[in-house]
Amino acid sequence: MRIMRPSRLAPCGLAAVIVCGLALTTHAQPAAGDAAVVPFTIEVPEAVLADLRARLEATRFPDEIEDADWDYGTSLAYLRELVE
Repeated sequence: MRIMRPSRLAPCGLAAVIVCGLALTTHAQPAAGDAAVVPFTIEVPEAVLADLRARLEATRFPDEIEDADWDYGTSLAYLRELVE
């Protein structure tokens, strides 16, 4: 088993997962063993999205480790791109 330590972005990432997980509604349930793609929608209040945007804008990124790329987790450049 691999244990991962939380990063500085953990609260934002966790908030996004909770928001999406709680707001997820499916239109139909696939039958057991069915691999069909099922459409779904999410309903997230604007206040929750505004809070998430504010948290992402306030993110403090760590210093880049020279030539680390993906060796120590997510590439900092990639992570910054996701947050933007």
